[in-house]
Amino acid sequence: MKISLNDGTHVRFVDAQQQVHDALVTACWGTKEVDTEQLGNTPSINIVYVTQDQTRRDQYGQQTVHHTSVVHRSKQTAPGMYWYMLQEGLEVSAN
Repeated sequence: MKISLNDGTHVRFVDAQQQVHDALVTACWGTKEVDTEQLGNTPSINIVYVTQDQTRRDQYGQQTVHHTSVVHRSKQTAPGMYWYMLQEGLEVSAN
């Protein structure tokens, strides 16, 4: 299945603590068309998400967190700091 990674596309982001966040794409570095059957050519993306950390709340509400040049899970050897598409059917849980 081919997916377009446009600004505002919903993806999942796994942070350094292996917490999963629903995120939105804010920029795509490379081809915006991704084939879920061949993930070797996935681009890096910039993302934003609303933090669930209650210590990061101000008069405007929950703060947003931005990350840049986040690689796809197929290119990340570390246990976090990557993104994946909902259509991949992958669910990650924190250890």
